[in-house]
Amino acid sequence: AWEKYQALDTEEEDFLPLLQKFIALDKFLNSPLADEFGQAFLTEEEDQVSPKVHKINDLLSDHFSDPSNGKVIIFTQYKDVASHIISHLDMRSSAVYYDSSQVKNLNAFKKDDNIKILVAVEQSIREGHNLQMANRIIRVDLPWNPGDYEQTIARSYRLPPRDPNAQRFSTVQVDIILTEGTAEVTKYM
Repeated sequence: AWEKYQALDTEEEDFLPLLQKFIALDKFLNSPLADEFGQAFLTEEEDQVSPKVHKINDLLSDHFSDPSNGKVIIFTQYKDVASHIISHLDMRSSAVYYDSSQVKNLNAFKKDDNIKILVAVEQSIREGHNLQMANRIIRVDLPWNPGDYEQTIARSYRLPPRDPNAQRFSTVQVDIILTEGTAEVTKYM
């Protein structure tokens, strides 16, 4: 029995560095300048912007072409990725960044009609926030726990509404931006 536990410990030791590499790759794909490789080798400005940001800009343009659409929440797991996204949005004047230290930005998103986009760090907003004024969610990366993913969707899709006077949409579109050939595709499948 002791040999069995030793084998498990060895497998876990082998798994941890691999997991750390997956997380580093995930961060690099979402925010290229977030690691040493990106800082050292990505010298062209266009290479320093994540391809996911370009996709987000396309989705936002399409979404806001219909004036009846509500606001948009963009979720990521990392603060540096959220900062990267908001600094490269075409509509950054209509966007705010939120982590747990930015409560005024969350309130602005809820109440100010000119603030249409919330770029949020998932851990800060996963539970306890009613954001029914949004009818589109964009996931930039996926959490390892599927329950966390469902919690982020539940921020704007609530039936019945907790506040009957709040703006509410019967449909909330969820976009998940994945990078083909990476671990994040495996997480989703």
